[in-house]
Amino acid sequence: MNIWAILEIVLPVIAIVGVGSLSIHLGWLPKSAVPGLGTFVTTIALPFALFSAIAPLDLRAVFDWRLVITFATVGLLMAIVSMVFASRMLGFDLSRSAIAGMGGATCNGVMFGLPILSQAYGEIGIVSVSVLFMAQALCIVPFILISAEMGQSDETSLQRIVQKTAKTTLKNPIIIAITLGICVALLEIKLPIVVSKATSILGVAGPGIALFFIGAVLYSTRPSGKGSVVIGVSTLKVIVHPSLMFLGLKSTQAMSAIFGWPEINPALLGAIFVLSTMPMLGLFVPLAAKYGIAKEAASAALSTTMLSALTMSTALWLTFNVGLF
Repeated sequence: MNIWAILEIVLPVIAIVGVGSLSIHLGWLPKSAVPGLGTFVTTIALPFALFSAIAPLDLRAVFDWRLVITFATVGLLMAIVSMVFASRMLGFDLSRSAIAGMGGATCNGVMFGLPILSQAYGEIGIVSVSVLFMAQALCIVPFILISAEMGQSDETSLQRIVQKTAKTTLKNPIIIAITLGICVALLEIKLPIVVSKATSILGVAGPGIALFFIGAVLYSTRPSGKGSVVIGVSTLKVIVHPSLMFLGLKSTQAMSAIFGWPEINPALLGAIFVLSTMPMLGLFVPLAAKYGIAKEAASAALSTTMLSALTMSTALWLTFNVGLF
């Protein structure tokens, strides 16, 4: 894949984010509508998009739990590194350090990954997004949320915090959609035409609206704050995280060869690596607002979103032309 083909995939995605920001700036969409748009994206549009994309797949041939474990392990390590950095270098308490951990260790693979990787890798790209989301939703994000809650309340027991986080995670519409999609795919269930068409129609709207929403959020939050926070979190996200992910994926590939395990599809490894170069979760900014660092978080999210055009393009070029895996 040459650089022009890559730019044809990446630049329209970034352009839709820009349209979201421009719509708020010009008053085409009132700021008061952004929270409602976000609710629609996370509870309806993206869940239907993921379900309609995963359900028809032959997951037995392409899904690999080793990559879920790898992504989760690298993500947890990256969260700890980010939290230590925030605590030692920025003077953050545990709660705000945990938010920095989310900035450094998570990837917005659903909103950015689905439109980009489905074009670049086809079915493999869709599978990689499900791998990413399962690793983040089941391991990385709960660890970050538990750490943030522990830092905020000394009176709440760890058991209650874990139970609350687990309940929230399991009720997440995107988790439910991915789980149902995987079940339908593995059991090879043929959905009624009315169901499949309805989910497909709603699903088509998901990625585009999600990208538009990102732009609207970034503009509405009015980025500002300390430069050290912005530079630190951005560096962790766009440089350190992809580097650790590359090492983790190569280690998993090497261990599979050493122990005689089935070979991992190189395209799936490449897609996972590309995911690691994407901006942090959309949850990062609203969650940061809860702990008093919304402006810094918005600035970091804005800078990583802008830089991601370069990092995603570079990662795509490397995986297709250099043969990293």
